[in-house]
Amino acid sequence: MRFGFITDFLMENSDHKKTLLMEEVGAENLYANNAGYEELLTKISDGDTLVLYQIHDLASDWKDFVTRWHRLYEMGVQFKVIVDDFFSTGEYATDDQEDIMIHIAEAGYEMNNFYLNQKKISGMKKAKANGVKFGRRKVKNPENFEKYYYLWKAKKLPIKEAAAAIGMNTSTFFRHCREYTEQLEMQNKN
Repeated sequence: MRFGFITDFLMENSDHKKTLLMEEVGAENLYANNAGYEELLTKISDGDTLVLYQIHDLASDWKDFVTRWHRLYEMGVQFKVIVDDFFSTGEYATDDQEDIMIHIAEAGYEMNNFYLNQKKISGMKKAKANGVKFGRRKVKNPENFEKYYYLWKAKKLPIKEAAAAIGMNTSTFFRHCREYTEQLEMQNKN
């Protein structure tokens, strides 16, 4: 019998993966996340095939991946991996064991990076919801900025001189001028 499994937390393309897996195994044999894995273990047995979209869909971290892979392999389950077919076993297997080990190590590295990125993204979303702002703070314009902005805008002063007069380099002065112009336009619209 063929079963499908996916760990789809925070994945943008999880619907695509689920659709492909349902085409392979049917909706009734598709399981997801930790609760689905526990249910899958009660149904899968020796000679059955577990279909994964990618190898790291078996678990969300390296430790769980190794544990799950080993347990299923010991049960006599064959693996078919749609994208990373070099991980497939049984009738779906490739012959080169050394190549498989290299790919497993690569998958572990990728899975660990994926998991850390998901944790970071999740933490950043929570922080933003609590009002934390990311990135470099904007430098406020000096008090005499407007005077030199209008002199430059009226073409009475070259940009280099205007920037030097308030202690900015020309690109910074120009950026501040552009932002100030946008700010004035927004005020005029309202």
